[in-house]
Amino acid sequence: MSVAYGNVLIMTVETPLARPGEPGFHQVVARVLRQLRSSAVNGAVPAGVFEDAAEQMRLNPEARERVVAALGEMGLRVVITRPATVAPSERSERALALVRRYLPTGRVTREQLSRFGGLAGLDAEEIASLPERAKMAGIVVLHDEPVSSWPEPASPPRREPELAAEPAGRTYDFPRAIAAARRLIGDDRFRADPRRHLLSATEEMGLSILLRGGVDRVGVEPTDEELSALPADDIRRVARNTFVLHNTRLVYSVILGYLGQGLEEEDLVQHGILGLIRAARKFDPRKGHKFSTYATWWIRQSVTRAIADEGAAIRIPVHMHEKMRMVATTESALRRAGRSATAVDVALATGLDVRAVEEARALSKVTDSLDRIVGDGANLGDFLSLPDPTPGPEERLQEMLSEEAVEEWLAPLSEKEADILRRHLGLDDDEPQTLEQIGHHYGVTRERIRQIEAKALEQIRERLPEELRERIPAHLRKRSKKAQKKPVGRYK
Repeated sequence: MSVAYGNVLIMTVETPLARPGEPGFHQVVARVLRQLRSSAVNGAVPAGVFEDAAEQMRLNPEARERVVAALGEMGLRVVITRPATVAPSERSERALALVRRYLPTGRVTREQLSRFGGLAGLDAEEIASLPERAKMAGIVVLHDEPVSSWPEPASPPRREPELAAEPAGRTYDFPRAIAAARRLIGDDRFRADPRRHLLSATEEMGLSILLRGGVDRVGVEPTDEELSALPADDIRRVARNTFVLHNTRLVYSVILGYLGQGLEEEDLVQHGILGLIRAARKFDPRKGHKFSTYATWWIRQSVTRAIADEGAAIRIPVHMHEKMRMVATTESALRRAGRSATAVDVALATGLDVRAVEEARALSKVTDSLDRIVGDGANLGDFLSLPDPTPGPEERLQEMLSEEAVEEWLAPLSEKEADILRRHLGLDDDEPQTLEQIGHHYGVTRERIRQIEAKALEQIRERLPEELRERIPAHLRKRSKKAQKKPVGRYK
């Protein structure tokens, strides 16, 4: 059966979902045509958009050809990629093997399929063709249906949410809010534990107005230096302290998720309070957010930065610390779901590659200090059998004999020639100096120092027995040959 819409003749398959003549079918066709027109780029309709439209109208192959021809008459061309033209590749087969291994049900979403392709080393073009290869291999590719067997990917710590602009026409009762804030400050003097009192939205607005300096400055964010310069009994500092006092319990609730990550609870609380103070200074009640919701982000940021900077003996960058936390959270989710937590599993669940997961795991290992006191004044290093760096009598005697032998070989040389060799080879237990540094010391060029060194080495080589000459390092033998070809005058 066929139906005409404008200049387009459409032939469909007789199915209960798409049957011409039924109510609403022409609306579907009109919507699909509008979608094709809006998706066209330079007169070309993407193949994926056309395939989705054809599935909505349940077009058979013959009808698809008619629609493509009709769209061409309307000025829209469709370039369709045929699955039969997809050539197999070794890396694509490797990706499909991963799908069969980790998803034995044979059902996979396009997002998961792209992750498998990334693990198999496919490029963007090969990943784009992977769904067609999967269909040819008998794997069901889902469009929007999630696979429940995978745990939710662990999300990194989020940044401060973007605050919406103040809606036009909204009015605020600032005098009432200020009165409520002043009443709160007065009542706190008679409360046994003011921290247990939860602030209302009106009290939060009033405290924010007092902290900023009044209604005229409600849109001006104060600085830390500005507030620190005020007297302790100034109403602005009192309002800030009241803000912090009534939200201290929020800090304790946030840091519960960060215990055991390198910092003690007291340290986490202190850093959380610093984040809370910053939130109180930046909070603008006109944006429509609750202070507790807004402050949570600043507390988390302060705590996570503190753990990254101070939680380990070796500092780890913040972005790597967030990646480590993501990997650890995903591993816990996989184990709770009864799945294996291999590097491949974690990489698929987080969207990272396998190498990044392995690096995060390696950095997650705790680094301890040998100077850590373990009890009774003893350090951790006292209980470990480490090699003694102090040389023994035999090693020291060998060093002395070697030093005497070196001095014997340097004795026939001039004082400057011997000093140049000592400096360049580091024979005085010092760091070897470059020819540039030695030349700067003697006030000559590096080329002149090289010539003097070559002449001195040639003199030493001539005194060596024949069997020892072959044991001279190659780079020193090359210098000696150059010295023979190019005569050098005596350094004065």
